[in-house]
Amino acid sequence: MRRPSGSRSQRLICSVTASGIQNKAYAIIHEVLSEKPDLWTDAQLRDLAHQLASSRIDWRRGFEGERSSFYDCMQRLYTDNGHGDGRLALQVTKDKNLFQLLDAVSENNEAAVFGKPGSATLSMPAVNLLVASRSTMTELYDKVTNQAIAMVDRPYWEWSREHSLNEEVEALAHDLLGRFRYLFVALLTPSHDTVLYRVVASEGNRDGALIGLALELYHRENGKWPKSLSELSPRWLPKVPVDPMTGEPLHYKIIHDRPIVYSVGDDRDDDGGRWVRNDNGDTFADLGAPNHFDGMHEAVRFENRDGDWVLWSSLKRPNANENPTESEGSLK
Repeated sequence: MRRPSGSRSQRLICSVTASGIQNKAYAIIHEVLSEKPDLWTDAQLRDLAHQLASSRIDWRRGFEGERSSFYDCMQRLYTDNGHGDGRLALQVTKDKNLFQLLDAVSENNEAAVFGKPGSATLSMPAVNLLVASRSTMTELYDKVTNQAIAMVDRPYWEWSREHSLNEEVEALAHDLLGRFRYLFVALLTPSHDTVLYRVVASEGNRDGALIGLALELYHRENGKWPKSLSELSPRWLPKVPVDPMTGEPLHYKIIHDRPIVYSVGDDRDDDGGRWVRNDNGDTFADLGAPNHFDGMHEAVRFENRDGDWVLWSSLKRPNANENPTESEGSLK
């Protein structure tokens, strides 16, 4: 089923869109410092670093926006007994009853047969027995939303990858009774796994850009690259970020007089800073996943792809037509 138009807050979509815009900015910073490092002055690099550090996306606000939108839908679809509960309302808009609305947003015509006023009125008692009450519906939505919000505040290495955050909602698709009982939870809950993947990728890409700026400033002042990332703190970085996959120090090396900073990636295996490739030979930009967002409802499944998540490198990213050993040098 498709979501009713205007039925949900745009805040989470805005957060994801902002993340995409920021990633493009990080890519431009990478390109400039790799190909034209003298384009920006030291002062401009410092200003840019301060702007990046302060431009964190408030993902919690996005999730809360989704919750507010869900509550609004419940207000429209259910009666209100004054104690936070109620049953499904027959007439949900000025010109549509409940079944007509569901039919309008459905990819199949499951509800069309009940849309006629007479049929709708006769069907409502049975539907109210089958579909969860307002409080029960809201309780499940709050549960899965609170789980997602709690994950935003935890580092990725503490997450459990054995279970999907949307597992409880996804299970409804295989449970005929559950699918109808929690109809609106299944319909209005975004893919938390996909969104939280974006949170980790966005913050990792920002950390990479900040490290890149700090490395350039260090190199300008000292005429060489630091022996370790720890030398960047506290003068060029208040605190050196850790590997989001393990919580341990990020890996750092110099290849052909070019620095490379990388996480071990989703497989937790140090591959020497080698980019992950897909079956076509293209490299992945972050977390061993394609560099695009696949949609709010298409959960990104983590796979143990061979390779590392390169957070920063002024080495040229190899493409599908290049020999990895030639473009990546000793990274292979």
